[in-house]
Amino acid sequence: MKYLFYLLTTAIFLSSCSNDPEVTSIPMTRLEKLCNNPWGNADTTHSFTIRKWLDANQVRYESAEIYSDTVSQAIVNSHNCDTLTGRMVTALILFSDTAKARQLGLSRY
Repeated sequence: MKYLFYLLTTAIFLSSCSNDPEVTSIPMTRLEKLCNNPWGNADTTHSFTIRKWLDANQVRYESAEIYSDTVSQAIVNSHNCDTLTGRMVTALILFSDTAKARQLGLSRY
């Protein structure tokens, strides 16, 4: 009876691990500035601009988005290129390309 308990516990443990999906990517982010971004100025940036920039730099990703897709006109009129827009670029970068993405300015949370 004692061995049956160990056998069942081991079987349940092994079967629960086999259903987990394989993790292949890691989220990386960058806070957007008004005009000091490698992909261009903030007033012309959309999510597809980020994806196009990653493709051009041969960084493989699962998804790439920019959150809060509008830039305040007051920020655009400030003309200070280091001003943060309040938007965050987030991309799920494949593990094999994280070093390349880090060189381009993306970082972990």
